[in-house]
Amino acid sequence: MIACLIGNAIGLHTLPPFTIGLFVVPLQQDLGWTRISISLGITIITIGTAMSAPLVGLFVDRIGERILIGIGMLMLAAGYFALSLMGSSIIQYWTIMALMALLGAGCSPVTLSRIVVGLFDRTRGAALGVVLLGTGLTSAVAPILLSPIIVVSGWRAGYEALALVMLGGFPIVLGLLALSGVGGSRRLASNAPGAEDAVTVGEVFRHPVFVRLIIPFVLVAIGTGGVVVHFVPMLIDAGFSAARAGQMSGLLGLSLVLARLLVGVAIDFVFAPRVAILMMAISSVGFLALAFGGKGLTPYAAIFVGMSLGAEVDFIAYLASRYFPKRYFGRAYGWLYSAFLVSVSLSPLVYAGFREGIGSYWPGFLWASAFLALASICFARLPGFPKSGADRSMIAN
Repeated sequence: MIACLIGNAIGLHTLPPFTIGLFVVPLQQDLGWTRISISLGITIITIGTAMSAPLVGLFVDRIGERILIGIGMLMLAAGYFALSLMGSSIIQYWTIMALMALLGAGCSPVTLSRIVVGLFDRTRGAALGVVLLGTGLTSAVAPILLSPIIVVSGWRAGYEALALVMLGGFPIVLGLLALSGVGGSRRLASNAPGAEDAVTVGEVFRHPVFVRLIIPFVLVAIGTGGVVVHFVPMLIDAGFSAARAGQMSGLLGLSLVLARLLVGVAIDFVFAPRVAILMMAISSVGFLALAFGGKGLTPYAAIFVGMSLGAEVDFIAYLASRYFPKRYFGRAYGWLYSAFLVSVSLSPLVYAGFREGIGSYWPGFLWASAFLALASICFARLPGFPKSGADRSMIAN
């Protein structure tokens, strides 16, 4: 559990999106890049992760989670060092981001959540909440610790610090997994009835619940994904100092941490889609507060917005494990997570487009509030969980 928590805290889906906001203004000032160009970097890394996620899900049974996680961590460390050495070419920046996504995807929820799902059943929600808490811890702590480094020593030192974090985490995560005896190869025989190779992509897509699950997660991702990237710049535009904006970003992260814990525990006792409805509604109100509440409501808005940012990945893993039979889980979760990531990758461009086009992030807040409200409606229309493996394959019938 501790190894998976640390892996999530510094993995591909966590450090890049939750720290890029700290680099936007320094890169813009030092290298002359636009915010759209910088935001495209996180779009590239997210799309690359989405492309590699189904492949990671396919290979995880063959070579085990542990090897994939280790390779991913080393490749991410190399990527951060490369970013610290890059010149003024935006193509170089985009290329490094793409390579990090493709080579570092082993250290992501596809592998880390799979370990948890295999170990826990009745308390699966709480276990996922604890493990995915690593993302919230990073979103809360990273801005506070990294912002002074960037302010004092520059953005290159910031990327070097991230590389050292990855190298420091490598022996801890791999060592704990090895000591606990999990994450090794669990390859299934090709003729076993539960073998995931027996499940085709078409079977997953035709599953009655698949589309009904994918739509709300796409809505949430498109509406909120850009906030992680642009939260610090949008606060600076609103008149906050860089240090104060970093503190507000940390507050959003603390809300994310709280949401992970609350959601994880709640979905073990309350029907998970009902919990999702509540969390999305709270975040929708938070975006309205950002749009109309002024600086005085910003801390409260950050807390409300963090609720949805702290819940979506928990729900993807948990709902996939409850709605799909075991032999479907790897492929189903991989494709659901990929769709979510592709949508997340588009959101920063939308927010950057609002900022560059009309000089304000304000329309993006209304955009996010509306999408979260639509997602709540979609979650309300999900069916009950099946009670048996047979029921899971024909739930809509």
